[in-house]
Amino acid sequence: MKKNKLILTRPLYQNHKLIESIKMENLDIVNMPLIEIEGIIDYKHSDINQKMNRSIHCIIFISTNAVIYFGQLLKKFNLPFPKANFIAAIGKSTAQLIKDTFGAEALFPKNIYDSEHLMDLSIFDNVSEKYCLIIRGKGGRETLKNLLINRGAIVEYLECYQRSMIPLNAENFKDTKIPSNNFILISSNEAAQHFVNQITKLKIDVSNYIFIVNHERIAEKITAISNKIKMIDEINAAEIQKTIQSF
Repeated sequence: MKKNKLILTRPLYQNHKLIESIKMENLDIVNMPLIEIEGIIDYKHSDINQKMNRSIHCIIFISTNAVIYFGQLLKKFNLPFPKANFIAAIGKSTAQLIKDTFGAEALFPKNIYDSEHLMDLSIFDNVSEKYCLIIRGKGGRETLKNLLINRGAIVEYLECYQRSMIPLNAENFKDTKIPSNNFILISSNEAAQHFVNQITKLKIDVSNYIFIVNHERIAEKITAISNKIKMIDEINAAEIQKTIQSF
């Protein structure tokens, strides 16, 4: 029977969750995070209050990491979850974690999980002169903020975590056995760009790998090194297993 190999490149705790959930025989899983996530802990109580102690129209969570590390900030300062007219999330997994963590329902795009499609929701048609708080990591795309400002919203960030890139371990790409199928899961723009840069710099051959990604922007970055790309709707064990079994 054919032996498959799957390299997971998500942050460590997210890789661990997938490893625990994926139940497949003849699958070797390599835990190879490309990004390390750390909470930003140098906020003062007054910093958080300044952003939250006002009339909030909407709170938007960029990622599951935003939910996790925002929750840690609230716990650190013994603060309740802030009141808002509505809560939104970039994706389904983030919305589910908001519900699990804070007991709050969050709106999210139904098909493509990104800022542009979030803003297609009709609830964002009337945000002029209303305060929107974006919970995110340090840095990243400015698309969501700019889209809201273009509609007249007052926008602030609460950046509660930061990313650092982890050098790629070339040993993970050695001894690839043919005819096994080899897969690499990449689920963020930052990880994709870092991976492409590292592969190019180290001159690693990835021609025998199939890339599993969850967004067109990630796929576009990967095309710099490969055209073997499989798009999935969500990053979860069922979707990954289904993809691997299709080859």
